[in-house]
Amino acid sequence: MDVRLAIEDRTLETESVWDDLGIQPDESDRRSAATTEFVEALRNRTIDVDLPDRHREQIDTAFEHLANDDWELATGQLREQYESVCERDEPTLDNETHRAACHLQDAPVVDVPPTTEVSSE
Repeated sequence: MDVRLAIEDRTLETESVWDDLGIQPDESDRRSAATTEFVEALRNRTIDVDLPDRHREQIDTAFEHLANDDWELATGQLREQYESVCERDEPTLDNETHRAACHLQDAPVVDVPPTTEVSSE
């Protein structure tokens, strides 16, 4: 989620990636041609785990949008895939004995009798 939030906040550093690739801001043709290299370099800088293919593809697509300086599209790409229900809809705080603001707590609590230990004698 850190990468998604950094894109949303526009704090993810991308210009240094272009600098490392030797491509300046005014070289839009070279930037377009180097999108794959940009995505790979940015992924190597920001993702420190091996992602399953489907997640890597989502990240790569968002990074492609960043290569084209489209932060809104990158934000939307990752938000659509990874935004939690709590981010979309703030849960209400219960006034029960166990106060929890969680969508998982919406279901009624069922009393379960304690388990009885069985002796092995």
